[in-house]
Amino acid sequence: MSFIDSYWYHAAVVKKIIHAIQIFLIIGAFVCGMILWRDKSAPRGRMNMLILGYSIKSANLLAYILITSHVARFHRWASPKAYFIINVIEPIFWLSAFGMMCMRAPKCVGAKSCGTIGAALGLSFGLA
Repeated sequence: MSFIDSYWYHAAVVKKIIHAIQIFLIIGAFVCGMILWRDKSAPRGRMNMLILGYSIKSANLLAYILITSHVARFHRWASPKAYFIINVIEPIFWLSAFGMMCMRAPKCVGAKSCGTIGAALGLSFGLA
């Protein structure tokens, strides 16, 4: 069995693992966004709501991918073109979130939320 044959043989398992990791990272980003949104010591800005919005958007798009590929009733809405567009656009959004968090990180000197901002940085880079 060649490498290509073994890849396609295990592609479904690899996709499930990747989707599980994405779900974990999206939930983590949502929790970090909620913590930053509620923390009074963190500097206020658009980034709090941006992380929340991006995580909700990513969860919706991932739900679309999973439902259309695994539920027989929704197979008619499955589209390789839509999957391609989602998979190209998602990293761009999360890289912009990472860049904005990097610009915001120096403003949290001495704040209690520095660890949360670091965690949000790591999660947004992981999702990119």
